[in-house]
Amino acid sequence: MEREKRAMNNKRGHAHPRTANPLHRILNCIPQLAISTATVLFFVYHASTAIRPSSGFIFSISTLALFILCSTFIYLQVIHASYRNWQQDRRTRQTIQIATIASIVTCIGYPICYWHIFKWFTPIVLIASCVWLFTVLQILTAFV
Repeated sequence: MEREKRAMNNKRGHAHPRTANPLHRILNCIPQLAISTATVLFFVYHASTAIRPSSGFIFSISTLALFILCSTFIYLQVIHASYRNWQQDRRTRQTIQIATIASIVTCIGYPICYWHIFKWFTPIVLIASCVWLFTVLQILTAFV
């Protein structure tokens, strides 16, 4: 049944993301990588103070949560998890739940740490940083 769906999608011009050419997937990532890199570098260059987080403990917890989030992303990419029916697969469901908790911790902790530097631009800097990070991870796992 799954093969029939893939064949039908390929006939319609919709390639399954896992079967798409890895080089094509990497080339599609280059524009968002360039834009996010330029955004982060612009704000870091124009930061008026030294880039030091305000709270070392919150920064450490947020960094650990970000590491867990990146690890779960790589894990799901390596095992070729099916995101369409993630609720039926126990392993995928638990991994996504762990990633969700790590995302919440990261999204709360980093703005607290960097608000004194970037003020209202903190969400922009952090979103661009996350886009950059996950684009790099996607490129690194493209050939897996």
